[in-house]
Amino acid sequence: RCSATLLNLKSHFVGLNSDEQTKVHSAGDLEGHQVDDKFYLLDFSRSFPPCTYDTTKRNSYLYRLLRPEFVKNYSIPLCPDAYSGFVTENVQEHIEEVEEATKYL
Repeated sequence: RCSATLLNLKSHFVGLNSDEQTKVHSAGDLEGHQVDDKFYLLDFSRSFPPCTYDTTKRNSYLYRLLRPEFVKNYSIPLCPDAYSGFVTENVQEHIEEVEEATKYL
């Protein structure tokens, strides 16, 4: 949670359905693994929120991301899973905030 606050990322709920919710402070597909007594995090590719979804570019939310410097200094925290399909609550709110941030650029 501390890292998300420093990076201005919005905490949100992800899950397969409304009965299985997990609050995350990063992208929903960030992986954590423990090997012996060591912990590893993998798959930081979508650490930052996407730009407004571009329907002319397939899966653009996966690779057209807002720059870390912009997100960190933006007026409100932004959700890295805005278009991902992992989000189960307030989906439209997350999308609208990302679209406003993209317009602000």
